Amino acid sequence: MANPILAIVGVGNTGLAQAQASLFGQHGFDIALVSRDQTIMNETAAQLANEDINATVIPTDLTKPETIAAAFEHIKQLGQLTAVIFNATYRPGILPSQLTTAEATTGMLIGAVAPIAVAAAALPQLQAIDAPTALLFTNSIAAAKPFTNAPLQSMEKAAMTAYVKTLNDDLSESNVFAGLVTINTFVRTGHRENQDPKNIAKAYYKLFQERTPVELPYHDLIEDN
Repeated sequence: MANPILAIVGVGNTGLAQAQASLFGQHGFDIALVSRDQTIMNETAAQLANEDINATVIPTDLTKPETIAAAFEHIKQLGQLTAVIFNATYRPGILPSQLTTAEATTGMLIGAVAPIAVAAAALPQLQAIDAPTALLFTNSIAAAKPFTNAPLQSMEKAAMTAYVKTLNDDLSESNVFAGLVTINTFVRTGHRENQDPKNIAKAYYKLFQERTPVELPYHDLIEDN
């Protein structure tokens, strides 16, 4: 039997996507990496290969919904999509008074429109089986407490949060769970234990398994089952 597929949308250099892929891979998942930076994705796939985890790199421009749809058509050929994690965000570090409509458009396409495009592309595959499946989204405390030095990210996350919560309600009688991991700390290695991406990744697997709550706040360490 083929392994289930986890699609990770948004593969950056914080180490979070890499930790998510490694953890789910240890639980029998193959990984589809969906992002714009092919170099980071190739490096991530190589790291996963060293762990005997199969990963497929799918370069995707998250500002274009049609490329997201094409990425999930590619994933359909790999096997049964069972979980999706959306990590992508756009944080240019521009103050509100300096924010331009061009920057705002890019940010909202990545942080607010792309989650909708991902869900629309993934849902037919996730609903095609009887087993529990999940759409998980990386959220930030900035959604509820806007940061002056990151107004665009705050806007993106607030919009995404509203969408995911209503989406989960809409899907409540289906096999698909939609939820958020709201990270209330920095994501970085070599500092506090609770900031280590490997520990943060456990929140996603916990939410995938338990399917509650809709918004899981992460600050303290997740206990291993």
